[in-house]
Amino acid sequence: MADKEKKPINKKEGEEGAEGGEDEEEQKGCCAVFCEYIAACCAATYKVIVFVCRAVRDCLAFVWYPCKERCCNCIDDCDKKMNPWKDASYSHV
Repeated sequence: MADKEKKPINKKEGEEGAEGGEDEEEQKGCCAVFCEYIAACCAATYKVIVFVCRAVRDCLAFVWYPCKERCCNCIDDCDKKMNPWKDASYSHV
């Protein structure tokens, strides 16, 4: 117990094992790990929001054209009813 360094029993000096590199490297603290988790959650949330917004946009683009055509036809019908002289089928010429 006189040695302050703990050396593995089955290792020779200068030999690195699979776990030898990990012990010497600094491990990240709990704050750094927590910040990484928060960043990952924020990135995932952002990706979900972008996906949902794009899906809504695509659905609206799919639905918009028929609605626009119906509105335009309704306006044309009202215009023909209010102003019959504009309709070619009612002309007496």
